[in-house]
Amino acid sequence: MMAESHEAAFYDRHWEHTRTATDPHIVAKGDRLLALLPEGVRTLADIGCGDGYLTRRLAERHDVIAVDRSAVALDRLRETASIRAIQASADAIPLPDRAVDLVFSSQMLEHLPADVLHGAAREMQRLATAHLLVTVPHRETLRRRYARCSTCKLQFHIDGHLHAFDAAALDQLFPAFERIHTELTGPLEPPTYAPLEWTRQHLCHHWWMWDDLRLVCPRCGETSLRKPRRGPLRRATERGLDHLADLWSRRAGRAPQPYWIVTLYRRKAAT
Repeated sequence: MMAESHEAAFYDRHWEHTRTATDPHIVAKGDRLLALLPEGVRTLADIGCGDGYLTRRLAERHDVIAVDRSAVALDRLRETASIRAIQASADAIPLPDRAVDLVFSSQMLEHLPADVLHGAAREMQRLATAHLLVTVPHRETLRRRYARCSTCKLQFHIDGHLHAFDAAALDQLFPAFERIHTELTGPLEPPTYAPLEWTRQHLCHHWWMWDDLRLVCPRCGETSLRKPRRGPLRRATERGLDHLADLWSRRAGRAPQPYWIVTLYRRKAAT
């Protein structure tokens, strides 16, 4: 996946046809996130708010500032008078230090190039008086969700993910905070392995694409991306890879796990 995915146009294209409120897993996650907000939190910033479904849920009980690169995403929040919307990159947010009680980020950090990722983590710590609430995919095998552009041949994650996280990796991003709660939630994700996914894609032509999936190549802008046609030999080979993945998982003692990790942090006491 290439750094072009951090350009605002990439997110604009994404939010033109994405509605998170239609996903029952996102709705359930919203319920859980509201329950996790600590007592005493009055103000919060939603960094990388996207189309604003979770932002609106948070604004039912709190004063919320919504931040995103995408003007398309933020336009959906303009009609909500109680939410202040700011168009900005996550690593350069025009707000003062300790501007809010809690900084919230849902499914944002995995999209950021490395330099922007660390800048965003610094900004989140700078803005939060007391808490961070962060959710990202948990130990995602990025290769699993790769598509391939038929025009320029770029291989890319369909959601623009560049990083995989677990709790320890998140802890390293926020050294000024201590993690006080961790949980896994969301749809179950079967265990998979990057070498097998690479083989599935290149040998079996099974890229993460389907007929009604609207994809735009982040390099050349091609929009007419469709899943490749596959004959019986490639489908039979893929069944063999599925069997191998199952054996690998059994030997490693791995079972399906929820797709997201949710972590709650508290600012460390000054020394």
